Amino acid sequence: MNPLTDVQMPDSDPIETREWQESLAAVIEREGHERAHYLLERLVAQARRTGGSLPFSPTTDYINTIPPQLEAKSPG
Repeated sequence: MNPLTDVQMPDSDPIETREWQESLAAVIEREGHERAHYLLERLVAQARRTGGSLPFSPTTDYINTIPPQLEAKSPG
């Protein structure tokens, strides 16, 4: 979805899109969310260096990377 128009852009190559999605899912499964985040940041940086116009996001969503069993106990 384009956040400015709220209209989904057409996918010119759905097979390639699915391959990218499957690759990302495999990275997350094998190496975790931090590695996936790193790779995505590198891809965004490369796109911007080559003139790509990507949406600017000054913040990222908070993702708790501590598994529940390792969380510190707290009252409540």
